[in-house]
Order: sequence, then structure tokens, then C-alpha cells
Amino acid sequence: MTTTIYLLVLDALMYAKGRLSEPSPGDGDDDGYISRIQNFARKLSKLPSHHPLQIASRTYALALSLSLAPAILPILTSRKKLSGKAARLLKVLRNELSPRGFAFAMTVAIGGGEALRELWRKVETGEMDEERCVSKKCT
Repeated sequence: MTTTIYLLVLDALMYAKGRLSEPSPGDGDDDGYISRIQNFARKLSKLPSHHPLQIASRTYALALSLSLAPAILPILTSRKKLSGKAARLLKVLRNELSPRGFAFAMTVAIGGGEALRELWRKVETGEMDEERCVSKKCT
């Protein structure tokens, strides 16, 4: 399920960047943007389901579908000419996909809360000092 979400997000990002198909290595993807996203999606799918990044990605996908579907449905079902629809659709997408959108706010709230909980757990159990290799000699 989450792999499908990652692929849908990747397709949306490629569409937003003006690429409808995945570029080949020498096809103008000089900054490696698409390959970095694909690598991130692969790494994210290997994380356990209770990891804060997994929770945040699932939250974003759910919140985006809950906010974007009602906003796009009237545009797609209206009988106005296509040029008017495209402008309205771009405006809705810009609003919903921005950091001011509902999906981003829900992701920050829920994913951020889970990240803080994980950080607090690591501090309480002492894992934080081990991960950062903090030397106890300075005290």
C-alpha cells in the first residue's frame, strides 16, 4: 500500500516538474532529482511501520486525499471550457500542495508529534548519547 502511495507522489512530482515519464540517465536529469526521490522512496519503504517518517508519509497521503478530492471534484465535473478548468485546477493544486495546505499541517502535527515521542524515548533510554557518540569525558 505505501509503495503505491510513494509511486503516486513520485508521479505527481514528475508531472509538476514537467516530465510525464521517467527520464533516462542522460535525458536532461542533470541534478539527479528524480533518482534521489526514487532512492528516498525505496529507503522509506524499508523502514518499520511505526517509524516517524512512515507515519508522516501515510498521514500526508491520507490528508492530501481528504483535502484534494473535494477541491478537485467540482472542477472536473463542471461543464466550463477546458482553459478555465486548467487555471482553477492549478490554483487548487498550488494551494493544497503548499506548506499552508491542510495535508502539510496534518503531517506536521501528527508526524511531528510522533517524531517528538521517538526523540523523547531515545533521550530517556540513553540511546541518544550512544547515537551521537557524545563523550562523557568532558564533564
